[in-house]
Amino acid sequence: MRPALLILLVCAASAAERQLAWDALPQDGKPLVLAEDARLVTDRPATLAIPVTFAEAGPDGIETTVVARCLRAVREDDWRTSQAVAGRRRQERIDHAATAFGTPAERKAWGIAGSDRDWENFSVQWDGRIAVPVDGVELATASDDGSRLWIDRDGDGRCSAGEWGDNGWGDGQGTTQRVVAANLPAGIWRFRLQYEEGGGGNACILRWRLPGKPWEAVPASAFAPRPSLRLSGAITCSARFSGRGRVILGDGVILAGSPLPVETVVAGKVQLAADVDLGPAVFASGRLACAGRSLRLGATSGSGTIDLEGGQLVLAPGSHALALVGPGRVEIDGQATVASLDDAVEVVRGGVRSSQR
Repeated sequence: MRPALLILLVCAASAAERQLAWDALPQDGKPLVLAEDARLVTDRPATLAIPVTFAEAGPDGIETTVVARCLRAVREDDWRTSQAVAGRRRQERIDHAATAFGTPAERKAWGIAGSDRDWENFSVQWDGRIAVPVDGVELATASDDGSRLWIDRDGDGRCSAGEWGDNGWGDGQGTTQRVVAANLPAGIWRFRLQYEEGGGGNACILRWRLPGKPWEAVPASAFAPRPSLRLSGAITCSARFSGRGRVILGDGVILAGSPLPVETVVAGKVQLAADVDLGPAVFASGRLACAGRSLRLGATSGSGTIDLEGGQLVLAPGSHALALVGPGRVEIDGQATVASLDDAVEVVRGGVRSSQR
C-alpha cells in the first residue's frame, strides 16, 4: 500500500489550496511539473524519486504605471483604472535614489514636468509579486515624497484597509525610511507600491530586512518569483530537479540527493542520507544533520544550525548566520564567519571565526 501523501497546490496570488491524493503523482518516470507553490506531506515513511520540473510562474519584474501629476493623499486602490495613465513599462526592482525616474525619452513621451535629471509633479504605481525567502521579513520604503505599500496578506486579490502600510502619505517629506510591512511569512506575495512626488528632491526605494541581516534594497531576483515545493514529514527525497524553483525542506525530511539547480530552503529538522551539494541556500531557522556525510554549501541567507555528526562541511567564504555543532570537520577555501563554532569542530582548511568570540 502506498503511503498516505498529499500535495497541496498553493496559487501564488491566492490563499486557496487544492489537495491531491498520492495517486495523482505522475507514474512511469514522468515528471511532476509545478507552475505554482506546492506542498508534499506524509505521516509515514515515503520516498520522492520522480523528476520534479518547475515551470515559469509568470512574467519577471514589476509592472510600472506612471501618472503625470502628483497624487498626494489620493487613497485609491488602483491608479491603473482610476487615473489617466501617462506611461507604462516593466522594471527589475524599485531602487530610485536619483531624481530622474526614467529616461529623457520617457519623460518627454509621458509629459512629466521638471527636467530630464529632476522629474517633478508625478506619481508611480508598481504592481507585482515578491518572493519572501524566510519568515519574519520586514519591508520598508525610503521615499521623497510619500509612499504606501499593499501586501495581499489574505490572498483574496483585493485591497483591504488593514493591508496598506504608509510612509508619510499625504504630506511632503525629504527621503525618509519607515517600515510599511512587518513580520511577513515566507511565500510569494502580491504587492502594490504607490508613490507621489510634488517638487524638490525625489526618491523611492523598496527595502527589506531578513532576520539577522541589515536593511538592503530588495534584489531583482525577489521580483522574479519561482514556484516552490515544500516537503514535510518522513520523506526521503532523491528526486532530480530542473527548471527555476525552490525546494523547502521541513521537519523529518531526509535528503538523498542534491536539489541543484533549484534553490534549497532548510526550514525544519533535515538529515542527509548521501553526500550533497546544496549550492546557495536559505536557512529559515532550520537544522541540518550531516549524519556522517559530506555537505557542500555556497552563500547562505537566514539563520540556522548544522549538526556535523561526524561528517564534513565544505563552506563557501563569507558570512554565514549558522551555528556549527561537532564533532566533524570544516573546509573553507578562504575565510568565513559563522554565528557560533563548537569546540568539537575541526577546521582542516581555511579559517573560520565565530561572531560570538
